[in-house]
Amino acid sequence: MNSLSDKNERELLICFKEGDEKSFDLLYRNYRASLYNSIYKMVKMEDQSADLLQDLFIKLWQKRSEIDPELSFKAYVYRIAQNMVYDFFRSAARDKKLESRLISAAALVPEYTPIDDALERKDAKTLIADLLSRLPAQCRQVYIYCKIEGKGYEETANLLGISKATVNNHITKANKLLRSFMEESDYFSVMFILAIELWSKK
Repeated sequence: MNSLSDKNERELLICFKEGDEKSFDLLYRNYRASLYNSIYKMVKMEDQSADLLQDLFIKLWQKRSEIDPELSFKAYVYRIAQNMVYDFFRSAARDKKLESRLISAAALVPEYTPIDDALERKDAKTLIADLLSRLPAQCRQVYIYCKIEGKGYEETANLLGISKATVNNHITKANKLLRSFMEESDYFSVMFILAIELWSKK
């Protein structure tokens, strides 16, 4: 939440445009947490999110003369961040090692949280539903329970009358198949739709 009033922020922006480092520091302190959280929701990797945040503020300093204090700084800075994340995904599409990390970060491993909040946009739901429909029936149900609804392995095992080991096996199989499916399709188009949706929910 922006803690600066519109008047105070406008005054800071005027000083910032003139190269005042103290004003820049205050803007940074006011926006860094919310910007980082938004970037992280899309990128899902701490180191890359921190790097993108740093690059964003470097870019702001370099382009400070272009800022209009009469316009919304919040809208301006989030638009820059959104474009940077888009560029990041485009670059990652050419980097197989980073692509692999992104696929793992996209709720395809147990360490990450459920992705239900990212599935409200109709297009994203359709794409995800198409991928899930290609899984074997029980494998798909286990994945939905664990990854989309956020149920634990034990709860899922009880609901389906199977063992936790079987649940784990289904998740492993689903992860492998989904990675394969996404390699066949345009994985990054899926990621970008989800990313835009997460951003719009701010």
